[in-house]
Amino acid sequence: MGKLKTYSKWVVMALGVVATFLFFQLYYPYHLLHREQVSLFLYSQEFILDRLMQPGGVSILGGEFLTQFFYFIGGGATVVTLLLLGLGILCYQALRRFMGHWMALILSVAVCLWEGGRLCIVNYPLASTLSLMGLFIIIRLISFKGSNRLGKNLTALVCILLFIPFQPLRGVKAWGTPNFYLEHLLAMDVNASYGKWEKVSQLAQEDAKTGIGTFYYNLSNAMKGQLPDGLMNYYQPFSKGLFLPVDPSGNYLSFMASNELWFHLGDMTMAEHSAILGMISTQDHRSVRMIKRMAEINLINGDEEAAMKYLRMLQKTWKHKQWADQRIPGQQTPAVQKWLEHKRQYIPKADTLRASADARLSLRHLLESNPDNLLAYHYLLCYELLNKDIHSFVKDYIPQKGIPSRLYHEAILIHLIRQNGNLTEEDFQTYRFTPEVLQDFQEYTRMYEQNQGNGAALQSRFGKTYWFYYHYATMKK
Repeated sequence: MGKLKTYSKWVVMALGVVATFLFFQLYYPYHLLHREQVSLFLYSQEFILDRLMQPGGVSILGGEFLTQFFYFIGGGATVVTLLLLGLGILCYQALRRFMGHWMALILSVAVCLWEGGRLCIVNYPLASTLSLMGLFIIIRLISFKGSNRLGKNLTALVCILLFIPFQPLRGVKAWGTPNFYLEHLLAMDVNASYGKWEKVSQLAQEDAKTGIGTFYYNLSNAMKGQLPDGLMNYYQPFSKGLFLPVDPSGNYLSFMASNELWFHLGDMTMAEHSAILGMISTQDHRSVRMIKRMAEINLINGDEEAAMKYLRMLQKTWKHKQWADQRIPGQQTPAVQKWLEHKRQYIPKADTLRASADARLSLRHLLESNPDNLLAYHYLLCYELLNKDIHSFVKDYIPQKGIPSRLYHEAILIHLIRQNGNLTEEDFQTYRFTPEVLQDFQEYTRMYEQNQGNGAALQSRFGKTYWFYYHYATMKK
């Protein structure tokens, strides 16, 4: 019977360890990677003392220290697995003083499942798990029987002061379950921050056609130089699929996503605005990802004093210290200097007043300063096409700029036929239409007239053309 008890404990522990690690590593990794991006642990006396002076300071400090390891592949899953393993062992040992082996084992597994569910919450602090472990240590010590019971009780009192908060930790919830939809959104966001655009594109195409999925689909295509080529191949909620709101209606995920777009477009004002909103919208307002971005923005703008404020902060971290050292003014590596020179080419050379929601004015402002900013150029044209503003599109379109896109040719044909009724020799020379797009346009027109505008008859063949979008796309309320 004794061997059965021993074997059962080891079997349950082994199964729990393997199942927990595989779940968080294979099915839930981006929740953990995201937590590292929105946290910051500083190796400074002020930071550590500030944490220790808070209720449950050891738990808070320990939780934020362990969150650093979420940066590494497998690091988050390993930390969470070890914490739940330790919690299960401590729970079993504490409960074993009051009940039989099997009941203690079952309750310990239930506690680990309950806490594992709470760890699936995106902003759930590891400090809460450490506090719970401290609680079972205290129960174990208080239940000790023997000549040294007074010493054990004093140790338990110290543990109470160190581990157990006197007030609830922010963000702690009684129950949690995996949120795989949010995991999918975080996967797109995290991979975008790493510049893994093929992965972002793949994830976006797996999305259930939501606004943020469209945003990342378009952004990943744009970063690969394929924005107009893939625009009609995916759900487009008009121009809302190109830009996310940078106003009180947004949240920290939309602010971080917008920051990526505006930073790559070259509008450092909007990028900084999004980064600040993303920072203050996170749980503890200490996003290491946004701090790095603020340092980059100020370096690009040439404000070295402001950049140093963020770089000095990052120099007190473990994983991001080298990143900061390579960007210190006067000590920058050749690669960093080359990157800064490239990014500074996109900065607008003149200031302008505009509303944050006026994306078109911002894009035109970028192009006035740098006509070679192809990312801004294609975003402007696609913005106008998605809003069915053919007049503005024709005004901004430059036929000689880059390889002609079929999407742009389809829109130009609508404009020319609507304006002149037919095509001239000058039109052919200016826009360089391909025979394929002309034949398809003739066939689309024939079928449109034959079916008296019935879109169902056209969708199978022309559903992914701009002609079909222009005639039939409507915004759902």
